[in-house]
Amino acid sequence: MLTAAIRRFLETRRSEEESPEIPFSPEDLAVAALMVECARVDRDHSEVEVSKIVEFVRARCGLDRETAECLVALAEQKRDAVWHDWLFTSTVKQAYDDEGRQMLVEHLWEIAVADGVIHDFEAKLVHRIARELEVSNEFVAESRARVARRAGLDDTQG
Repeated sequence: MLTAAIRRFLETRRSEEESPEIPFSPEDLAVAALMVECARVDRDHSEVEVSKIVEFVRARCGLDRETAECLVALAEQKRDAVWHDWLFTSTVKQAYDDEGRQMLVEHLWEIAVADGVIHDFEAKLVHRIARELEVSNEFVAESRARVARRAGLDDTQG
């Protein structure tokens, strides 16, 4: 689904100009890639998770739905091409202040909880990304609890 959307987008851009440029910043791509990683880590990459990612990047980047789908599809392709998410966390760490990095961690929890449960793999991934982004353990635990409460989960992990 998303691969077809990005193909259509790039074909449209090619017809507009000779050498298409991808209209996404490295920071936006990095954020989307980390969210894709979180959605995939439990091996249950659901449409609900993809939809949450698309809606988040759409709102954050001010994109229409089709362009947001293209960004997520590109993030999936970039994520597949990279053997470690350091490139993405490094980009986010340099581009965002503490509040922006905390917001990303909270949204990663949103992706993790999309299927109704926070799996151990997801929790470990969010904790590792938060550590690499220098987000405090206290914030990570508080944001997990907030997201779990909003989702109606009895999540006593933290």
